[in-house]
Formats: sequence, structure tokens, C-alpha cells
Amino acid sequence: MRDTYIYTPLLAALLVFLASSQSYAANVLVSPPAVVPGDVFLLKITSADTAPVEATFLERKVDLYPSEGGLISLIALDINTNPGTHIIHVRHGEDTSTASVTVKSHEFRTIKL
Repeated sequence: MRDTYIYTPLLAALLVFLASSQSYAANVLVSPPAVVPGDVFLLKITSADTAPVEATFLERKVDLYPSEGGLISLIALDINTNPGTHIIHVRHGEDTSTASVTVKSHEFRTIKL
């Protein structure tokens, strides 16, 4: 029982230190996670911190707009986007986060005139 009195303040001090030094990485959500060329998907970024946020997709800056609980963007895929998994890079202050969207192959119907 005596050991409990010694360790409790040390544990509390450690928890306070870890909580104060913790960085708040952005939470990144992509919906839907799989799309076809020509589709639109939603990017939602939430964070407990107020640091500036920047996002890039396919090496282009993504315009982010304030929304309830964070920032959002609707990202439209070019019809010529290559199939595969593409990474979205989010910079949140000094921290970085990533998310991915899968672009599925799709055959578009064509009509010869």
C-alpha cells in the first residue's frame, strides 16, 4: 500500500507531461475510399489543434473549406486519372498525415459517329 502512494504522483506527473507534449495530428477521412475516373470524393480533416492545414493530391494543392468540426473539400477526378491507390498528403502545423483513395479501372461506353 505504501508503494501505491509513491507511484501514484509519479504516474500522474508522467501523464501530465505526455499530454502537454503530445502533438495533435489531423484526422483525415476519405469518402468513398474507392472511386472511378470522373467521380468526386469527399476529404474531411478534423483536429483538436488550430494549426494551419494544407493538403495535396496528385501533386496539386487542395482547396479546403471550413465545415462543422473541421475542414472539407470535394475533389473531382479527371477522367484520365490512372487506376491505383493515390495518396493525399495533409500538413497540419509541423505534423503530416496521409490518407489514400483507390481509383478503380473503368471502361466508358463510346459511340462512333
